[in-house]
Amino acid sequence: MYNYNNNNNGYTRRRNNARKQARLKDKHRRIKNKKQKYMLYYIFFAVVILSSTITLSLTAFFKIEHIKFKCSGAKVSDMAILKTIGLNYGDNLIVFNSEKAIKKLLAAFPKLSYAEINKQFPNSIDLLCRFDAPVFFVENQKNQLIGIAQSGRAIMVCEKNKIAHPINKLIMKIQTKLFSPPNLGEFIKLPQQISQTLHTILQTANLANLNNITKIELNEKLESTFTYDNRIEIEALNISKAKQIILSAGEIINNIIGRNEEGTISYFPDDKTIHFIPKQNPFLMFNKNASNINNNNNNIDSETD
Repeated sequence: MYNYNNNNNGYTRRRNNARKQARLKDKHRRIKNKKQKYMLYYIFFAVVILSSTITLSLTAFFKIEHIKFKCSGAKVSDMAILKTIGLNYGDNLIVFNSEKAIKKLLAAFPKLSYAEINKQFPNSIDLLCRFDAPVFFVENQKNQLIGIAQSGRAIMVCEKNKIAHPINKLIMKIQTKLFSPPNLGEFIKLPQQISQTLHTILQTANLANLNNITKIELNEKLESTFTYDNRIEIEALNISKAKQIILSAGEIINNIIGRNEEGTISYFPDDKTIHFIPKQNPFLMFNKNASNINNNNNNIDSETD
């Protein structure tokens, strides 16, 4: 038998549940809209506060009042430097771009070896620069000498036969496809193999008390020939024996030959000896000094082989 009351009660419950869920959804929607409305207010006030802070920072605060110059060997005035980088008293310290200013300085003054700009909040700038003398020279394909500062920047170009520099300035001639001499204002870039070879040569020369190397030539095979005191050429053409040759050359120069002698020190692979060959009367002088030098270097060679 059909029960009308039970069916009616079920329908009523479903309708009440549907109304209840609809009210809950409407409540959640109102809460969500309210939160979104408040969030928009918060964002608006945050933007206003941030904009006001930035505006004050760019106008009332962080104005440059002090510029401290520390430029050694400077060949230009402080005002010329300020004009080059576009810096004026009263400019905003935050807006000023230090890296861009350094690039402008280096581009405007090719002989400038180093530049550094430091911001000191709230209102100061420290400007450091150096116009150094070259610490060594690199010979290019045009037989010109490129003066390299301690920072590694090319700051001078001069003709080889017209160079005016102290006698102890090192000249390097690197004849490899991996290396290109820098132009004026560029920084020298040495491939790792070349850099390691030069480091080994100079470090070993220092150990051998050869502190006045005036020229280094490096070929495609990284074989080196270098000159000591502009008077003695040392041929380290055997890479595996390079350190031994340099150390033996130091022994020969410091303890065997005279201080004014000129000539060449070479390694002879046939008998594994190192000889000094004088510039004048090489045959006679070679025979005269060969026995002492041979004995000295045979001992060194036997220790390393």
